[in-house]
Amino acid sequence: MAEKTETRYALIGAHLNRSEAEGVEGITVLAAEPLFLSAIAFDSGRGPADADTIRRALAARTALTQRATFIAIRYGLSVSGEEEARSRCAPKLQRWRKILEERKGLIEVTLRIAAEEKAQRPDRTVFESGSEYLRALHQSRASRIDEATRSRFEEPFRAFALESRWLDRSDGGSELVLLIRREDLDRARVAGQTLQQASPETPFMLSGPWPLETFADEG
Repeated sequence: MAEKTETRYALIGAHLNRSEAEGVEGITVLAAEPLFLSAIAFDSGRGPADADTIRRALAARTALTQRATFIAIRYGLSVSGEEEARSRCAPKLQRWRKILEERKGLIEVTLRIAAEEKAQRPDRTVFESGSEYLRALHQSRASRIDEATRSRFEEPFRAFALESRWLDRSDGGSELVLLIRREDLDRARVAGQTLQQASPETPFMLSGPWPLETFADEG
């Protein structure tokens, strides 16, 4: 007997207006007052980690980013429909609305700097407690980029970046996340090209536009 499956929805983002997500290929819009949530339908028998579902989610996220500012919901959260979506997201809806109202028209771009050498995970067996191991793990992932290098990479974006944050990557690299106006995206690309010419010895990748994630304190 075949296993019974049902349609579920992987949440993609939170939007101020229904029109920002409605009509995007593959997207189902779920009302979650005072916001609207974009989602991708998938068969519960395959799950949100299915390669085709991930592909459709990435394509939809790209299309949504071209339309308007929205807050990215960490991929993997799935619901059965509007009622569960409202319930699961209820603690964050008012905060998300405030962020979207304050940061309307803004996007994120990221500049990823590769690690000079691959980060080595500490040996769990040499630590007496889990807390000691976690501290060592955090230290192993800490950025090895000095302040002078950080300043050099920030400089080309200072004229138009509204905010910036440095994040440590699990591979030992670093990531500069910039919050900019959508109309300044071309300026960011030019700044990246200028930086590439000035710092050929430090490999990096500039990408975007992205929805609000780092600057939505999502997590």
